[in-house]
Parts: sequence; C-alpha cells; structure tokens
Amino acid sequence: AQDAFNAFIRERDKDMPCICCGRFPDSDDWKPGGVWDAGHFLGRGAYPELRFEEDNCHRQLKTCNGGSSKYAKKGRTVSQGYREGIIARIGLERVEWLEGHHEPKHYTIGDLKATKAKYVAKLKEIKSQ
Repeated sequence: AQDAFNAFIRERDKDMPCICCGRFPDSDDWKPGGVWDAGHFLGRGAYPELRFEEDNCHRQLKTCNGGSSKYAKKGRTVSQGYREGIIARIGLERVEWLEGHHEPKHYTIGDLKATKAKYVAKLKEIKSQ
C-alpha cells in the first residue's frame, strides 16, 4: 500500500520542484532508485494516522528527505522549508489541520489491500491524462 501511495504522490507532483527547497535536481544528482521520494511532512512513525493523507505527502528530493541540507538555504532546516512549501501549496488552514489532533488508525490487511488498489487506480488515471 505504501509503495502504491508513494508512486502516486511522485507522479502527482512530477512537474513541481522539491517541497522543501524549491529546486529540481542537478543533472549530476542521479541516484539508484531516482532522486525523488514521497516525503511526509509529519512522519509516518510519529503520525501513522496521516500515513495515507495526500496533503501530508509531497514529492521531495532524497537529499532533503534524508535530512541533508545540501539544497536547504543556510540557516533553515529541511522541516522549516517543508512547512513553508506546504503552506504555499495547500494553504495554512490545511497545514494547521494536519498539525492538529487525529484519531489513531489501526490498519487491517483488508484496509491496506484496499488502499493499495485505490492508489494503483489513481496512479493509472493520472498517467493516462
């Protein structure tokens, strides 16, 4: 389910720069597996209830998602850059909703299979457009 969700996010945001640093990769930044991640604003470990929340996940350079400051402007952390970028994309109200309280979710195998099917279909749909 996570792989399908991440693939959808990377495709959805394919024409946008990194959510954190606002850049596209340099041509020499090629890495095995690509240079892009589907990075979560609020991490999956600490906020599992937001794991499959589309507003919480955006295409992000691997260097930013890994915490590297290679692309971050001096004096800013990657998370500050992400917060600024996400506010610009989805608005402060939706970001504050993400930062608010959410009920825990307990995913069953059936939930995860349904989530995977949903994002495989959504990915297929946006690729066909």
